[in-house]
Amino acid sequence: MTAATNPEQKVALPGARMEHSNCFGCSPNNTTGLTLNMHQIENGLVSTFRLPERFESYPGVIHGGIVSTVLDEVMGNVIAVLDERLCFTITLRVKYLAPLHTNELYRCLAKLARRPDSGDDIYKVDGEIHPADRDEALAIASATYKWITLNQAMTEMSVKPSAIGQYVSYLKPKV
Repeated sequence: MTAATNPEQKVALPGARMEHSNCFGCSPNNTTGLTLNMHQIENGLVSTFRLPERFESYPGVIHGGIVSTVLDEVMGNVIAVLDERLCFTITLRVKYLAPLHTNELYRCLAKLARRPDSGDDIYKVDGEIHPADRDEALAIASATYKWITLNQAMTEMSVKPSAIGQYVSYLKPKV
């Protein structure tokens, strides 16, 4: 999975821009989170990132749960950016090919593999993490996501009524 990025096309992510969001993956409000930034590519997103020691498991090695979180964050936001829908992760399958190391530069690429059809509301997205300077997959993933409605956001995400206007564009009714 390769893609050229354009740094001018940084996208505004729902979890980063909404007033009450404390998203672990992308919110600047979460000082212990990943604070990922993403850029749009053809049919997907890319995020270039560097993680410090606080995300390690063994000395100098990024914890596998954090690696899967980066993948899930970028992959899930593909749907928010391309189709303006918020989703819950249903499945996430990650294959770790080599360790990621602290304080090294990586890029996570995610591309939409399948949109819902008339019989369901399930998206499929594929993702990979590479060193920033070469196309060598260190982790690959495939996930399915179910998009949610405004009512689900209010009941399952604890969206405050005062903030609902910030979410409406991402919570389109099912057609």
